[in-house]
Amino acid sequence: MRKLLTIICCTLGVLSAQAQQKWAVVVGISDYAQESGWSKLSGTNDIELIVPVLHRVGISEQNITTLSDAQATKQNIRNALLSLTERASEGDMIYFHFSGHGQQITDINGDERLLDSLDFWDESIVPYDARIDNAGGYDGENHIVDDELNNILSQLKDCIGERGSILVVLDACHSGGGTRGEADEEVEEELFVRGTANRFDILHPENKEQFEPVDVRWVCISACLEHEQNFEYKMQDGTRYGRLSYALSSVLATKMNISELEQRIRQLYNMMPLPGKRYRQTPNVDYNLRLKDKPIF
Repeated sequence: MRKLLTIICCTLGVLSAQAQQKWAVVVGISDYAQESGWSKLSGTNDIELIVPVLHRVGISEQNITTLSDAQATKQNIRNALLSLTERASEGDMIYFHFSGHGQQITDINGDERLLDSLDFWDESIVPYDARIDNAGGYDGENHIVDDELNNILSQLKDCIGERGSILVVLDACHSGGGTRGEADEEVEEELFVRGTANRFDILHPENKEQFEPVDVRWVCISACLEHEQNFEYKMQDGTRYGRLSYALSSVLATKMNISELEQRIRQLYNMMPLPGKRYRQTPNVDYNLRLKDKPIF
């Protein structure tokens, strides 16, 4: 009997050691550096919204890294993600959330020309220490371009293997129609839009690290299509959240696959009023079809 109990205890110990762990890096920026040229947002509100949801789907407090405002520099975001290559294991789940500005930027490796003959620009998320333009000699070194983010995600995917999963949520605008919406006869108040129509032109691409295109082996949800604006969602009490963050926090649950999640987010988007009839915002979901029916959490 004692031998049997010993075997059972050892077996449970092995299973526990092999159990999937879940990790998260959540970035939210409301106040960018004053000299950056970027307008104020409500990105830090999204952190308060998303973290309780991550607890709900099984991510423990000690496995969640949050970066807000001045903490959310490019280096800190990179470090937080790459640290998971040492902490995460085969079969683990990783969640990355970014709430802040987004901007199109010079495509220096030409991959956008291969993918879309009408769009010769990369997309990027904008950390706290990235400027909106080339003022002061800034040349885009603190933007996180999609090629670079994909390279980091590829390293994480290699670490957690095929049994592991990655969910990326980008509550930022890739292009949009202005740092804030332009007033018209339909809209009486200033609009808060997460992005700018002004593209960032890298003046010295020869000085930039180039990243090879990689296959998408994760799920990425963006707040809007490339040609649309990403409007913040205003609650009745005046609190603002990212539209995608609010929708995700309302519907995300364990054992949900990407098809179900995409459908629920789109349904909620249709119920969330936009500033005027001429505005559109459509969530964009990018993933390998093999992941369609796989549970996210």
